[in-house]
This record gives sequence, structure tokens and C-alpha cells, in this order.
Amino acid sequence: MSLITEADSVEYLTFAHGQDVFPNNSFSVKLMHFKVVELIDAAAINSTAVRLDWVMHVSVTEKYVEGLYVRYRDVSANSQQYNIMTVLNPSIESHVVANLKKYTKYEFFLAPFYQTLEGQPSNSKIVQTYEDATIMYNMHTWLQSFE
Repeated sequence: MSLITEADSVEYLTFAHGQDVFPNNSFSVKLMHFKVVELIDAAAINSTAVRLDWVMHVSVTEKYVEGLYVRYRDVSANSQQYNIMTVLNPSIESHVVANLKKYTKYEFFLAPFYQTLEGQPSNSKIVQTYEDATIMYNMHTWLQSFE
């Protein structure tokens, strides 16, 4: 006696090694072929950190998004190399990226993932971190000495 009915069966996408690793249902198709995450805002919160806000276009109950990759690069230096962070809780919709360079432009985008498969990347946003507050304070003090 089989416990799996025809309604319960799903097709699987088969990859190079012949291993079925990803169910071919509406959730997986959505992850692989449509942008399921949208980067809403990227805002500097101090001289070395940026807050990212996004919205997921899938329900948190759709189990085929395990997390998000946050990719970012230094645009000021014309870098083509992206740094990567992993957000493992797909139900949150913001994250702070810290330890960035001061007064530097960065490009950010997100990509959902399930196991070893990566979905469509989000739109990108460019944001510049603030100048160092200490430098600004010292410059303000220096300029006041001429008054």
C-alpha cells in the first residue's frame, strides 16, 4: 500500500549527475525563474554600515527559500569582485551590513537560495557610507577657529 497519492507526487529537476535534487513545482519554478525578492532600500546608517530592506514575493510557508545571499561590492574602487553574506532566516526583511569602508559607494543585491541552488537576483541599489564623524567634528572645530 502506497502512502503517496498521485496528487502528492511532484516532478524533480535532474542535474548533471542524474540526481533529483529540487522539486519541479510552482515554488521551485518561481524561485528559479522569477524574482522572488525585491530590494526596497539601502541606506547608510553610519560611516561603516548600511541597512538593507527588502520584500519577499513568496509566502514564508513556501519551504523552497532557505535564505538569502547578500552580495555587495565597492563601486568607488571599480571593483568587480563581490563580497557575500548569508541570511539564514527567510522571514526577516532587513539586515545591516557592517564593517564597510568609510565614505565609499557600494552596490548591493540579494539572491534567494534553496540548498545549493540559487534563485534570480533582486534589483540592485547603490549607497554611499557616511564620512567619519570624527573627521567632520574636527573640520567643524577647525573652521570655527577662523570665525
